[in-house]
Amino acid sequence: MDVDPLLKRIRRRGWTEKLATAFQAKYERHLQWIVIVHMEKAGLLQWRIAPDQAHALSNRRLELYENTLSDMWIQLFEGLSEKYLDRVEKGRVHQEFIPYMSGVVRHLVIENARSLGLLGRETPTEILRSICEAKLEKTRETRTSWAKFCLEHKVRMDLLMIYPRDLFEDAYSRIHRVVDFFFEQFIPSKCSSLQERGHRLLDSLVEEFAESQEDYSQALDYIGTITPFADRGMDIDETAGSADDEYFALLQKLVLRWS
Repeated sequence: MDVDPLLKRIRRRGWTEKLATAFQAKYERHLQWIVIVHMEKAGLLQWRIAPDQAHALSNRRLELYENTLSDMWIQLFEGLSEKYLDRVEKGRVHQEFIPYMSGVVRHLVIENARSLGLLGRETPTEILRSICEAKLEKTRETRTSWAKFCLEHKVRMDLLMIYPRDLFEDAYSRIHRVVDFFFEQFIPSKCSSLQERGHRLLDSLVEEFAESQEDYSQALDYIGTITPFADRGMDIDETAGSADDEYFALLQKLVLRWS
């Protein structure tokens, strides 16, 4: 993978005015579109707009757009691109810089939207129970989509920490299928008992799922049909920015547990 020489110059010389201007010229439009895409996918836009139309947004949505861009620039000035280069060189990241930035923007959009009151702060229990409370199939799919967006990272990490050594490699290589199965098949199959479970609903479901060899076998080959939040076909690559870091961090922890 070829790394942008501009990023290397920034790491070597720091954020000089000339380099900052060059970075802005090359990446600002990408960042603007990434923010718009994540706002749309999180259900915060009623229609698709271009960044040039952001001024037409309602006050809080415009504030969300502007705050997220500002926070992203702060992340960059505080060393995000340098961190990216270090991880690429150590073999811990294997993706281009734009999708790497997209992973950061995704979390900024959600956090800023919550701070502005545009998104609620439901507990994992409330999110999961809402899936089972849906009367219509379309509503269930929408709630499953939101649950995957909010909770899939935790579910992925928890499952990989639970699976024994002989299952870890297969589970990791197909973890997206496993997580899709968990949300789309396993959760609905447990709806009748969700109200009876305690406050650790998500943890107990993950533990039960991980202990089932039958569910594990089915999950490895499962093809999910519900994307996290509603993907509307935007032409932005959205590879998760921290996947390689997760893998190595998990291995470090698991080696201690397995030894």
